[in-house]
Amino acid sequence: MPRTKVKVSRLPLLSLLILEGDSNTLAQDNLSFASDIRNIVGLLPKKLTVEVAPINSQQDMLDIFAELKQKYRGVKLVVAIAHSNSSVISLSPQQLDTSWKSFAQWLKPFNPQKLVCISCMAGQYPSSRTLFDELPKLTDIFASPVSLWRQQVEAMKLLIPYLLMTRKTDNEVIILGQWIMFMRNGGLILHIKRRQTKWNNVFQLIGALNDLAAAAG
Repeated sequence: MPRTKVKVSRLPLLSLLILEGDSNTLAQDNLSFASDIRNIVGLLPKKLTVEVAPINSQQDMLDIFAELKQKYRGVKLVVAIAHSNSSVISLSPQQLDTSWKSFAQWLKPFNPQKLVCISCMAGQYPSSRTLFDELPKLTDIFASPVSLWRQQVEAMKLLIPYLLMTRKTDNEVIILGQWIMFMRNGGLILHIKRRQTKWNNVFQLIGALNDLAAAAG
């Protein structure tokens, strides 16, 4: 008697996870952008799944990530909004100095493909290299090697719908956008892949020199 194959339903992929670390503090600092991003994405002519995760405690992290794991098998794009520097990211009042390696461990069960960091200095070499080392499915990071300011954030808000609407990023389009922003206001947003480029090396060095200058001042 032939065996009947049992169909196992696979959980869907989540299109976009907006993770807002220490959300209450960001709101007090007028740096809470999760709602803005969700509203922009809601205008796109494409069916997308979006989850917003406001984190204000380690228990929030545990509860929200456990719930997401029950609903999705992975995440295509993670947007992380948080205070940070080249060494640590602030996830909650109890996790103000979370290393980038620990942050990556939180994301690891979701196998993110792309990561946008709306956080200061996340695009420097130590943090970006750590994220790639810890997240094997991660192909692209978009982040600044310097402290963020409003114009950079606004540009990153526009970058997110582009990433969601395209299956493969056009390097020429990304580079054009980088140059336009840099020439207009000196903003730096790097497109970082596993294999480093001379372009990124130069601007990551600029970020590191800025850190040294700020420490000396």
